[in-house]
Parts: sequence; structure tokens; C-alpha cells
Amino acid sequence: MNNNMLIDIGGQKVPVAKVKHCLFAPHSFVPFRSELETAQWAAFKALWEAWDTLDAALVSDWLSPGFTYGSYWVKNQTLNRADYLEYLPGKFKTIRASGSKPKLSMAVLYEGLAPQDFYYALEMTQGEVQTLLIVTFDGSMISSLYMTDPKIFTYERTFAKGGILDENGEPRLFHHSCAATDAGKPMSAEQRVAFAVESVATLLKEADAYVSGVFKSVFKEFPNIITTSGDDTFYHRIDVSIPSKDGSVSSSEIADYVAAAKLHKAWPMIMPVSLFCTETDGLEPICGGSFFLKIHEARLAESATEN
Repeated sequence: MNNNMLIDIGGQKVPVAKVKHCLFAPHSFVPFRSELETAQWAAFKALWEAWDTLDAALVSDWLSPGFTYGSYWVKNQTLNRADYLEYLPGKFKTIRASGSKPKLSMAVLYEGLAPQDFYYALEMTQGEVQTLLIVTFDGSMISSLYMTDPKIFTYERTFAKGGILDENGEPRLFHHSCAATDAGKPMSAEQRVAFAVESVATLLKEADAYVSGVFKSVFKEFPNIITTSGDDTFYHRIDVSIPSKDGSVSSSEIADYVAAAKLHKAWPMIMPVSLFCTETDGLEPICGGSFFLKIHEARLAESATEN
């Protein structure tokens, strides 16, 4: 969140830093855990598809009778359901004519300047301009949409990397295999790493990457996957966390890892992976559980860029 930003409240410019920040609990919503969450996710996906295909008809059935639409940049003007369904086709027609379709990203909200009950939003990027479309629900129906400045939220793009969405556009579930005697027990650090490495390796292979080496145990050098592309070799270190605990890697670990990558004549890549166990609502993962897997963007190990 940009705390140096000025926002308009009642005609006055107020620093974001002086406005009360609301903290959200994004992992309390799990698509497909209940009928309501399933319906809300379907509505949100329809909204995404409407903007992705510029087809306003896709979202019309998901708008509640009391639906409203507003924008941070348009003061004292709110569209009702009928007005919005008249406005949106025209908006899409203009976008098609100008060739200015925005790039879409799903976002999960962590903090903002107003309470939110639904923690997913659409981030839209047109050139250097970014907006965030916030969604509110009345039961399973979308009760409001509000276009606002993303700088007044803390969020991250999600379900957008590493094959997280399946072929139907729904979050993909990964199932942990274990001995029957271990089912339901807390996963050890070694089991988490092995499961994450195995899952990421599967996704890389599905994406037609050439995987030449897989190390799943934290006791065998480093938890990593080695891939090759042309003349380049990449040494992916897999760091595992759960949503409520952000993992960190010390500078000494990074240095050791970079040295190990050099032995393989490879680029050392850090790939943070977050495991969301559906049986524990994102808390401590269990053996034999089902998981949403989020792969954060891989990055070159910092010390490697200094050499």
C-alpha cells in the first residue's frame, strides 16, 4: 500500500497513512469448500471471462437486482443494474475499437482502506495505468463492483503462475500421497519440501520444460529442480511456506546455494512455494491432504547478480 499517496475523501485530499487500514483474512475463503463459496467463485470467474473476452452477457446473470457500480474517479455517480448492463457493452465496444484491452490479473487482497468480505479482485493494466475492480456479494450474487486505485490496497497476484488453474479455469488441487499409517498426521519439514518439489517438477514437465534433475530431500544437498533451456541450466531452489507463515532464506543459505549452483554450472533460481491445505483451512498441512499450490515468481538469487 502506498502510504505517501493522497486520496480524495469528501472532497479533501488525505494521506493514505492517516486513514485507518483494514486487515483482511484472504485464506478464510476457499473455492469449492461450500456451495456458497463455489457460487461466488463461479460469479467471479464469469466476471473475469467477461473482461477477458469483452462479452458483457457473461456477467449479467450474476448481478443481483440491487446491483450498483461505481468508480473512485467518477464522483456522485452510481449505476444500477439496468444502467450498468447498458454501459458495459458500450465500454467493451470502445475497447475493441481502440485495441486497448487491459491485461488482467487475479489479485488476493490483504489490506485496504475499507472493509472487504470478498478477498479476490481483478487487476487491470493498460500501459502504465492500473486499476482494481473490487467485488461485493449478496449471497451468491454480485451486489456491487467498484473500480478503484490499486495503490490503496496491499495485495498480490494469485492463481496465475505455474499451472495453478486447471484446464477448466478452476484452482487445481494437488493430493499428497503417503502411507495409510501417516494419513492425517502433521507433515514434517522434509515431507513438505518433497511434496512441493515433486508438484513443481510435475508442473514444469507439463509446461514442456526439460527437467534433468530432481532433489526432494532437504538432506540431499538442497531441495531443488534442475532444468535446461538451450545452453542455459537453471538450479531452482524450492522454499516452502504456508499462507500464515512467510518463509525466509538467510544470506548464508543463499551464499551456499549459489556456490552449489556453480558446481552445476547453473543459474541459481529461488522459487518460493506456498502450500494451502484444504483440510486445515490453510494452517498446518497434514499427510494425505489436498492442497492448493501457489508458485511465486522465480527470481535469480541476489548474490549471484553481484558476481
